[in-house]
Amino acid sequence: MKRNIFTALLLSSLILSACGSETVIALSGKKMEKTYEVSSSYSGLEVSGAVHVMYSSSADEVTVMADSLVIPYVYVEESGNTLKVYMSWKQNVWFRSGNTGKVSVIVPASPSLGRLKVSGASCFNSDVAIEADRLTVDISGASDFNADLKAASELTLEASGASGVRASVSAGILNAYVKGASDMSLSGNADSFNVTVSGASSVSSGKAYLETDNLTCEISGASDCHVKCNVAASGKVSGASSLVVYGDGKVNVSSSGASSVKSR
Repeated sequence: MKRNIFTALLLSSLILSACGSETVIALSGKKMEKTYEVSSSYSGLEVSGAVHVMYSSSADEVTVMADSLVIPYVYVEESGNTLKVYMSWKQNVWFRSGNTGKVSVIVPASPSLGRLKVSGASCFNSDVAIEADRLTVDISGASDFNADLKAASELTLEASGASGVRASVSAGILNAYVKGASDMSLSGNADSFNVTVSGASSVSSGKAYLETDNLTCEISGASDCHVKCNVAASGKVSGASSLVVYGDGKVNVSSSGASSVKSR
C-alpha cells in the first residue's frame, strides 16, 4: 500500500516537474527587423505559421519585422530552389495567450516563381503580377491570398480549410479546386476553366467573376459558383449548390438534390 502511495506521489512530482519546465513568454513590445540574403531566382515559395508576406518587386532581400522576442522563432530558409518562410516554436516554449503579435515579412519577387504555398493562418499580398508559363498556387489552413496572376499555359489554384483567395487572372487553362468553406474570388479571363467546388465553398459572385470560353464544373455540398462563359459549359451541380452562368455560351450542366443552374 505504501509502495503504491509512493509511486503515485513520484508520478505526480514528475508530471508537475514537466509542466514546470515550460517557458511562457510575454511580448517585449519592441519591434525588431532582421534581413536575409536569398537567391533572386527561386522557383518555389512556401509560407506558413501565421506570417504576413508582402511579395515585392522592389526588394532585394528578405526583411522580417516582429516583436524582438518573436524574431528568433521566424525562419527563412532555402531548400533547393524553394524559399521557405515560417514560424516554429521550440518544445515547451509558449507565448502568453498565444499572442505573437504581427509578423510581417517582405519577400523579393522572383522571375522564376512557379510554385506558391501559403498555410497555417498566413497572409500573402503582392505589389506585382506573378507571371509564369505554368503556375501553381495552394492556399490552406485559414490563410488569405491576394495577387494578380498570369500563366501563359496553365494556372492551378487550390483553396481549402476556410481560406480566401482574391485574384485577377489571365491564363490559357485555369484549374480551380475550392473546398472546406473556402472562398475564391476571381476576375479576369481564361481560355478554359475547370473548377471543382465543395464543402460550402464559393467561387466569385454576381459582382465580379471570371470570363472563359469553355467551362467544366463540378459543384457540390452547398457551394456556389459564378462565371461568364462565351462558348460552352458542361458539368454537374449537386447537394443544394448553385451555378450562375453569364454570357451566351451553351449550357449543358446537370443539377440534382435541390441544386440550381441559372443562365443570365
